[in-house]
Amino acid sequence: MKRPSIHPSKLGIHAGAQPCGPDWSRGSRQCWQGTFASGKALGPSPFRSFLERDCQTLLEANPAITAYSVEPHVLKYSAPNAAGDFEARTYVPDFGLITADGQILIVDAKAEALRQMAGWTRREPHIREAYAIQHGVRFLVLTEAAIRKRPRLANCEEMLAHREPGTDLAALTTIRDVLATVEQSSTIGALTAAASLVSPPGQDRAFTAIMRLALRGEIKLDLSRPFSPTTSVRR
Repeated sequence: MKRPSIHPSKLGIHAGAQPCGPDWSRGSRQCWQGTFASGKALGPSPFRSFLERDCQTLLEANPAITAYSVEPHVLKYSAPNAAGDFEARTYVPDFGLITADGQILIVDAKAEALRQMAGWTRREPHIREAYAIQHGVRFLVLTEAAIRKRPRLANCEEMLAHREPGTDLAALTTIRDVLATVEQSSTIGALTAAASLVSPPGQDRAFTAIMRLALRGEIKLDLSRPFSPTTSVRR
């Protein structure tokens, strides 16, 4: 895919990026709002709905996404009003992403019920067109059907539960060495058994190392079924 000509920073995707949405400091937060514990966000990573939180879980667990900004910029575009006349509009997207191959994606996490509302169905095509024409980037709208697909979301949550800090370099090296001796495909159970790592009570160093290698993109796990000893692991 051709890389966009615009630099990510022009779309607010840069270190220290600040959200362009409403300032929470001016009012109290709702119970469904908060801050996501992100290692990829280039600035603050608030969420204004549980769906946005779950979307950030997918972004964080996907090694194809290298970095992202939350509410990165204000898009200026034109859309017709009730009289049919075009007028200037603005829109703040939920996320701006940078992929491992250098692509820029603009993503919204939107409940299906909201996406089907007449006001949004009229706006979405003009927003998508503005991103394509003005900036040469894609605009994607993800609903709960895509974001909360099970068991993928639960598996991603499990992967993130094993993130650094506390990198166990010895365990990572051992799993890499085991992977070097097997075919392209193995299983979590086979790898942990071959690693023979001694773990403290309540921990599994080999499993944690596998999760961390998957987060780094060194291996691929089958996310279509709940993690188990039979989960497929591919290099």
